[in-house]
Amino acid sequence: MANTPSLKDLVLPGKLGSTAQPTNSATYQQQGAPTSRELQIDLLQKGVERSLRNHSAVAHMMPQRMISGTSTVRIDAMGGGGLGVKRRGEAPELQNYKFGKSSFTIDTPVIARAAIEKIDEVSNHLPAIRMIAEEQGKDLALFLDQMYIIVATKAGMMTQTPFQGMTGVNGFSGGNQVTMASAADKNDPAKLFNAFRQLRTQFRNKNVDWVRDGNVILVSNETLEVLLSNEMLTDRNIKWSDGTEVNGVVLRNFGIPVVATNQFIGGQNITNHLLSNAANNNFYNVDATKLVATVVSAKALQDGFFWKPQSTIKWDDVDLCTYATTWMACGAGVARPEYAGVIMTA
Repeated sequence: MANTPSLKDLVLPGKLGSTAQPTNSATYQQQGAPTSRELQIDLLQKGVERSLRNHSAVAHMMPQRMISGTSTVRIDAMGGGGLGVKRRGEAPELQNYKFGKSSFTIDTPVIARAAIEKIDEVSNHLPAIRMIAEEQGKDLALFLDQMYIIVATKAGMMTQTPFQGMTGVNGFSGGNQVTMASAADKNDPAKLFNAFRQLRTQFRNKNVDWVRDGNVILVSNETLEVLLSNEMLTDRNIKWSDGTEVNGVVLRNFGIPVVATNQFIGGQNITNHLLSNAANNNFYNVDATKLVATVVSAKALQDGFFWKPQSTIKWDDVDLCTYATTWMACGAGVARPEYAGVIMTA
C-alpha cells in the first residue's frame, strides 16, 4: 500500500484548496501568457490613456484623426455652385464649383520619459508605474489642449480663407473678431456679454450657428469667474462629439459650453512652442497677449495623428536604468476659420 502524502507535501499555489502543481515560468510563457514586463507596459499604456482623458479640457472635443503612409495632412475644400434653372429649349445653366486645398506636416514627435534607477521600483512596485502614467498622461493632455487652443485662436484671428483659389468664394472667409475698447472691459460683465453678442452676430452673418455647429467658448479662469459671479452661466449636461457626457456650464441665452482651462493662452506671447520650427514657419507661435476668449467649432480645424500616445518600458544597458516612455506625433491646421472667433482687447 502506497504511503499517503502528508499535508506538508501538498502544493497549494493557486486558489485555496488547489493541489495542482505550479506551472513553471518557461511553460507559462510557452502558453502565450504575458510577461511581467508586458503587464507593466500595459499598465503604463492604459494609465496614460486614462489620465489623458481625465485631464483634457479641449482635446476630447476634436476628431483626432489618424493618418498613415504620409506625414502631410491635406485639407480639401469645395465651394461656389449655387442654384440655376432649366428653361425649355435651352441647356441647363452651369454652376461654377471651385476647389481649394491646404496642408500641414507632422514632423516633430513629443515624448514623456521617466528614468527609473532603482530596480525594485519597476520590478516590484506597481504604484510607481501608475504614478508615472498619471503624470505622463496629464502632460500630454495639457500639451494637446494648448495646441488646439493655439490653432483655434489663430483661425479666429485670420482675415481670409487659408485655401488657395477660394478667396471670394461664397462661404469662405476669415475668422470673426471683436475688439473691446480697453483691457479693463474684460472685467466688466455687461461689456463682456455685449462682446459675445457682437461676435455671435458675425458668426450668424456667415451662416454659422453656435449651437448647430457645436461651438464652444474657451476662456481663462478669471474670465469664467466674471461670468459666474454675474449669473451669466447656467448648469447643463454636455455631450461631446466623442460621446463623453459631463456636467458643465453654458453661456445664458447663447446655449453653448464655456470651458475654462489653465492652458488658455490669453495674456501670453508664445514664441518657442515645441512644434514650431523653420519648416512650418513657427506656426504654433502666437501673440495672444490681448486675447480674452476664443470661440471655436471642430469644423474650424483639421488635426492629424501619425502616432497616437504609445508607451513602453525598457532597460537601457548604457545608462543602466529603466525608461518608462510615452510618445506621440501630431499636429493641427486651420480648415474653416469662419467657424472660429476671438474677443480681444485694444
